[in-house]
Amino acid sequence: YCNVGHFIEVFEIQLEIAQQHLDRGDSVEFLFCDGFIPICEINIKKELETCLYCIGRRNSGISLLKGKVSKKNLIQFTKFQDIQKVKNLRIDFNSLEDLKNYKLESFDIGQSVYSSIADIKREHLPNIIDYKGEITKFIKAAGKIYFCMKNFIQKRKPDLVYIYNGRHALERPVIEA
Repeated sequence: YCNVGHFIEVFEIQLEIAQQHLDRGDSVEFLFCDGFIPICEINIKKELETCLYCIGRRNSGISLLKGKVSKKNLIQFTKFQDIQKVKNLRIDFNSLEDLKNYKLESFDIGQSVYSSIADIKREHLPNIIDYKGEITKFIKAAGKIYFCMKNFIQKRKPDLVYIYNGRHALERPVIEA
């Protein structure tokens, strides 16, 4: 799961791990967003230049790998019924604790969103009123990623998934799926 094309060191480690698998004869798939999510930790304001930079770095890095690599856009694993589920996700919260306790199925979606919100300005107790727009976008992004990843796993049945971090709104859904 590759949503870190902008994190130079982390992406290079992902490429190195991918090359090690290719050298052993394994098949490797990179699963990514291609800018379809409404927000990410690096691109809070969803600036086109930042998305293009991330996508360009990812494509450039993957092109350097020796071996057959498959690239999959996460959005291609969207199911119609999941779109409605994402639309119905709760976006209004009474308090930070209310947000942190919000779940999508067994996924602690609110906790993952809190983690992303807290990192924006490194606030351990962010005021949810100040971040209402970001919370809404992170909830929707986390929901989309969660359902797409569940569908990906069901369809592709990967033996192993690598992910950077795991506590934020864009990574935690992959673990939960």
